[in-house]
Amino acid sequence: PEGSYVETDRRHGIQSGIVAPMVVNQNLVGLVGIGSKKAIAYDDRDEVLLLHIASFLGIAIENNRRNLELQQAIQVADQANRAKSEFLATMSHELRTPLNGILGYVQILSKDRSLNTHQQQGLSIIQHSGEHLLTLINDILDISKIEAKRMELSLSPFSLADMLDSISGIIQVRAEQKNLSFRYEALSELPPAVYGDEVRLRQVLLNLLGNAVKFTEHGGVLLKVGYHEEKIRFQVEDTGIGISQEALRVIFQPFRQGNKQSRATLVEGTGLGLAISNQLVNLMGGRLQVKSQVGEGSTFWFELVLPGVEDWVGTPKVEERNVVSYRGVSRRIMVVDDRWENRSVLTNMLVPLGFDVQEAVDGEDCLKKVASFHPDAILMDLRMPILDGLETIRRLRTMPSGKNLIIIAVSASAFEYNRGESFSAGSDDFLAKPFRFAKLLDLLANHLRLEWIYEDDMHVSEVEPNDSIIITPPEEDLVRLLDHAKRGNIRGLTEEADRLTILGYKAFAANLRMLARNFRLKEIRDFIQQHREQSDGPT
Repeated sequence: PEGSYVETDRRHGIQSGIVAPMVVNQNLVGLVGIGSKKAIAYDDRDEVLLLHIASFLGIAIENNRRNLELQQAIQVADQANRAKSEFLATMSHELRTPLNGILGYVQILSKDRSLNTHQQQGLSIIQHSGEHLLTLINDILDISKIEAKRMELSLSPFSLADMLDSISGIIQVRAEQKNLSFRYEALSELPPAVYGDEVRLRQVLLNLLGNAVKFTEHGGVLLKVGYHEEKIRFQVEDTGIGISQEALRVIFQPFRQGNKQSRATLVEGTGLGLAISNQLVNLMGGRLQVKSQVGEGSTFWFELVLPGVEDWVGTPKVEERNVVSYRGVSRRIMVVDDRWENRSVLTNMLVPLGFDVQEAVDGEDCLKKVASFHPDAILMDLRMPILDGLETIRRLRTMPSGKNLIIIAVSASAFEYNRGESFSAGSDDFLAKPFRFAKLLDLLANHLRLEWIYEDDMHVSEVEPNDSIIITPPEEDLVRLLDHAKRGNIRGLTEEADRLTILGYKAFAANLRMLARNFRLKEIRDFIQQHREQSDGPT
């Protein structure tokens, strides 16, 4: 205020002075003034100079204010992003955990040969519905990683031919369900192995091919792959309903689903698939392109540099055959998880194969039991109360018995940093929930050097049930067999059948083998119980 300046001038003996406003965008942000004890000390040039100084100071003050506001906004945004990441991590864990139970038991029950066709179809519906829900969850997580610039590639050698054959098998089934044709055409010879991110490339191709099948009602889908000078072109063609030019302009944006007017009755999903595929192709160094016309189908293509890998020997994977056991001595596995349903899934997958399984409800329980159980491997959940998986792994690695112990981290948290944290803590591998049984077996075979026994390798003569020639084993043997049957221990039943054959109970053992080979556990229990009710000796 003017009175304040005058009073200040008088106290300091100021005789003359000039004041200039600091104006920014027509807003007064302050005043700047100078004074002198001389009566006449300033002229017009001083006034002009002060106006320039005031202008610069005003801009500097305004810039400082805006910088403070920007820093505050960045802090708020960072807090929001952290909250979003924490929410997504929690959401991922909480949704994937029950899915692990659903999809896990579908895989367990699907091995039961006593199921009729209607029951098998029901299991198939549960599996497909669960896998579709998992895809939607993964889409949301992926787009969040991309937006936060946290999506990373995991590069390693892999067999391109094997991957394409696997994808073709999946799409072939989907196409046949809609009476469509599907053809995979290799335009040139492919190298034995290439270097890249197999998981993300597979994700992109399955999305493009899945969309092609989804939006095609007549005709078919074609996948073309050509390799030249370490550059591979992937092209997906369909004879579907096509995409309008208007929709093509926004088709790679999130939450878009192409030509909604023409696809209105067919649309499903989050609308994130193409947006994610586009970003993944960009991340891998390519560019996803499309051409289409309504009613004439669509063509999507991209090119990637995937260097060939010479003299590569891949990790053997569990074949698409039914694993029933493994060769050699029995192995001990500890399952550590605070959720009983997760422990139950793993136990019921492993016990029928002949593994000796011990469960622990948390990290402390694991540390107490590991010394007496002496496991060959531990399947360790990461998120547990009392003592979490990461700290448990660290403590195990300090124990003499834990230095060389195989530890596989198992987690429903799907972010890459969860995998990194587990390796830093000392785990040997990582298994994401929900998992496929074949993936679990791959890890166990790799780390424990197991050789699997497949169902069709068991060439045992089958003897049809004939009570008139069956000699019943002693009661203690029947009790032991019934315990194996109740626990679903196929390996244990098979080993007992071998022992009983040597002891002379060949017909009984042959019947037992036949039922065990086909995983007919209920019939095994009934068979054993029937002979328990009879007296020892010929029946």
